[in-house]
Amino acid sequence: MIRKQRTINIAIWIAQATLASTLLFSGYIKLSQPLIDVASIWQWTAQYPKMVRLVAIAEILLGIGIVIPELLRTAMRITVWAAYACIIWTVCNMYILIIWDDWPSAGTNLTYLALATFIAWGRQNPNFTTPK
Repeated sequence: MIRKQRTINIAIWIAQATLASTLLFSGYIKLSQPLIDVASIWQWTAQYPKMVRLVAIAEILLGIGIVIPELLRTAMRITVWAAYACIIWTVCNMYILIIWDDWPSAGTNLTYLALATFIAWGRQNPNFTTPK
């Protein structure tokens, strides 16, 4: 692996770790904390309490899919699929937040969108996948 490819591979790993930790932490908080505490962080959870658990499970699955297949070097295409799913998830989330006039939260999702796009781009390119 040449130096540029190694550098991009490391950058993709950092992006994967960042995005996965964010998704896993968010999902963990939504699953483990009482809904009253979760509503103090995310206002929408007070209005849609039944949806909180579903969103948490989806976030945990996305977080696992972003890192684990590439880490174990088995079925590495799942990482690309998880990155595309995360792009779709983030765009839908931003749309809902904009409808609810929660612009600061929607703006924060731009970072997650950029990370997921970078991961999808990098991991579908055979030059930037982790060597076996």
